[in-house]
Amino acid sequence: MGASTGYYGLSPFRLGSYLRYYRLKAGLSARQLAQVTGIGMTRIYKIERGERTKVDEVEIQAVLEACGVDDAQAFTEPIERVFDVHVRNSEMLQSARLNEIFSELKPTARGHLLSVAQALLNSQRYREMVSEGQEEDV
Repeated sequence: MGASTGYYGLSPFRLGSYLRYYRLKAGLSARQLAQVTGIGMTRIYKIERGERTKVDEVEIQAVLEACGVDDAQAFTEPIERVFDVHVRNSEMLQSARLNEIFSELKPTARGHLLSVAQALLNSQRYREMVSEGQEEDV
């Protein structure tokens, strides 16, 4: 069974990735986009994650308009650039969440966590050096 195609023949995942890319490029949060377009925030998230296989063309037009994307230019960005922004944004969110969790730890727990992280880094460095044949330098 092939992947379902939707708007412009894009799979739901690609369509969602493009729409998320345009939203982020426009500097809009999902909440702001929901307010501007009248589309529910949960629906926006589901569309962006490719969980909605049927997306109304009117909704897509509303998102494109809210993001300042001309319909003729829509979905023409190289998909690699779209995925790159998608990945970088996810990494930033994960990093922010880890910083938040770390700051909530007691100082002794932070110290232990840093010790474990340092040991892991040292271990990884050693493995990389061994794989490159530089174990004599350790």
